[in-house]
Amino acid sequence: MASSAVPTLYGLGRIPEELYIVAITFLTMTWTSVFARAYVRGYMLRSFGWDDWTLIPAQICYTAQCAYLISMARMEMDPAKYNNIKSISQLVTKLVVFSGIYALTCVLLKISLGLFFLRIITEKWQRNIIHAGITINTLYGITYFGLCTFGCGDPSKYLLRITLDQCISVKNVVIPASYVFTALNAVMDWTMALLPISTIWHLNMPKMTKFWAYLLMLLGAAGSIVSLIRFAFVKSLEPDVMFFKNTGKLAIYSHIEPGLGIVAEPPVMIWGLGMDYRFLSHLPYPDQLGILGTLEIRT
Repeated sequence: MASSAVPTLYGLGRIPEELYIVAITFLTMTWTSVFARAYVRGYMLRSFGWDDWTLIPAQICYTAQCAYLISMARMEMDPAKYNNIKSISQLVTKLVVFSGIYALTCVLLKISLGLFFLRIITEKWQRNIIHAGITINTLYGITYFGLCTFGCGDPSKYLLRITLDQCISVKNVVIPASYVFTALNAVMDWTMALLPISTIWHLNMPKMTKFWAYLLMLLGAAGSIVSLIRFAFVKSLEPDVMFFKNTGKLAIYSHIEPGLGIVAEPPVMIWGLGMDYRFLSHLPYPDQLGILGTLEIRT
């Protein structure tokens, strides 16, 4: 990246406003969702499990994502003030840190989702798949976090070092690694959403109830839809004078992906508990949560 290709804050269009709106909207939605889940699982059902505890650090990381996104959006909204080398360097650093936190958020979210599905899946081979998926996704996610955050050493010197070609190759390493991470997230979501289908199929409940159960399970894979959309924008990570404009959509979808996963989890979790007698025993009327039919396994 030549020095003449230092990114500019001009010509960004409505991207800064979109970043700001997305950050505020999902910050509100995710915290509302997390508090609702904590109330139902912790207070109503007295069944706050490891999947719930894991979601807390995921939400904290996501909140940090929101903070960085809001900060970046505010700077980009005022190019007259911030279109200078010092401010652009700070903005690039914030984007680098944002990318690293995004990786951690996704890792923690997948662990939470995996732990939940382990509570409702009994088949050994299915549980082995989830264990393997969580392990692979976590190890790769941590590696990807290190690559994004420390690929140029000190993140605060990212702009200087990328300009002097002193970083890990973005084109040959970071972008391919981003494609793999995005694909892993999508595969994990769909794997965990589809595995419980056989379990639900053998439950003794009306077909319509099973249909809604399938839809609720698929909600857990909501983030994977955004993962697939994110694929189209990964290439924008390559340094360029219009870097901030090019990466704007990538930042938006990188924020929506885990946010949608956090928001979508609670209805899935609440229904899933209906398949566990230990938790239903806390409720005098299980159907108050919309759990219809008897949950007896067909023989």
